[in-house]
Amino acid sequence: MVLATSSKVLINGKVKSVPRDALHQTFSCNPRLVLDLLTNCPQYEPTPIYDCPNLSSNNSLHQIWVKDETNRMGLGSFKAMGGIYAVIQILQNKIASKLDRRIFPDELFLPEIQNIASKFRFTTASAGNHGISVATGAKLFGAEATIVLSHIVPREFEERLKQIPCSVIWHGENYEQSVEHAIEIAKEPGNILLADSSWEGYTNLPSLVMEGYSVIPEECMNYFLDLDIWPTHIFLQAGVGGFAASFATHVRTYWPHQPTLVIVEPEFAPCLIESIRQRKLTTVEGPISAMGRLDCKRASLIAFNTLMEIADVFLVISDNEARFGKQSLDKSKIETTESGAAGVAGLLSALDYPEIASSIGLDSNSRCLTVITEQK
Repeated sequence: MVLATSSKVLINGKVKSVPRDALHQTFSCNPRLVLDLLTNCPQYEPTPIYDCPNLSSNNSLHQIWVKDETNRMGLGSFKAMGGIYAVIQILQNKIASKLDRRIFPDELFLPEIQNIASKFRFTTASAGNHGISVATGAKLFGAEATIVLSHIVPREFEERLKQIPCSVIWHGENYEQSVEHAIEIAKEPGNILLADSSWEGYTNLPSLVMEGYSVIPEECMNYFLDLDIWPTHIFLQAGVGGFAASFATHVRTYWPHQPTLVIVEPEFAPCLIESIRQRKLTTVEGPISAMGRLDCKRASLIAFNTLMEIADVFLVISDNEARFGKQSLDKSKIETTESGAAGVAGLLSALDYPEIASSIGLDSNSRCLTVITEQK
């Protein structure tokens, strides 16, 4: 396995090498374990990969693939994989401890097991999609859920959550404040905090969420094994960084051909880039981004440590560039949001700056993979 030896941060078209300290806790994944568990969910099936050569208007790339997560398990985003998988794992462990025996995944559908599960409540803050996944997993297996939304989350997410159903609490002016409130709520008896971010002293359960995401690159790997052609570059959007770290870890661990891994952040929330600059987890400040599900001002600790070690390039994109990425996908009949299109936007933005394209080896021989992470 080849690991990067230095991170290159691209801002305003300039490439900067950033030294890094020794890592503490990073992420590892076992996608086969995740698939074995998720096959118990009748909604599971691999999502499609499309060849979209016309995304690049000047046709300067050999190939562009798009992994479409907009209808993942009927929940509208890649987040479906993380929350549901983590709920399964947690309930298995909790109920096994209570009954003093092993619990198999299919037992979670039994009435007597769901009666035990009903005593547990999963609590999390969310920008929308993670909450839907956690609440769906809880409902599926008989548990309860409370989802905390900040006031910048679109109201449509409340309606979707209530249809599951689950409890919805509005609190805070941003994602970070909603997380703090969820932490307080989860101190009540029977509550389980299931965040999609991690921090010092809280890493185990977020790692389960991230492991759930590893099915996505596993499906991609199987697609390229059949095709016998591999990406030279992968562009991955990041909010707190869990998805990008999970995907990148799978690539570095399992893929026989190693691409350049490019992490894309909103310019109003470059929490990974600033953390790498400071060599520690760093909170950033800035206005609200149009990339609402990526507008996170503090990265996940595990994601930061992992991406600092194995990602090649970090770049920021503006809201306008994200909108252009979304519009480009609209022309290919793929409907998503600015957040969902951010990986594509990062690719198209890099092509607009010859210095950046040259520094990361983007040329007419390049084959690029991006992921559309949520529905419109």
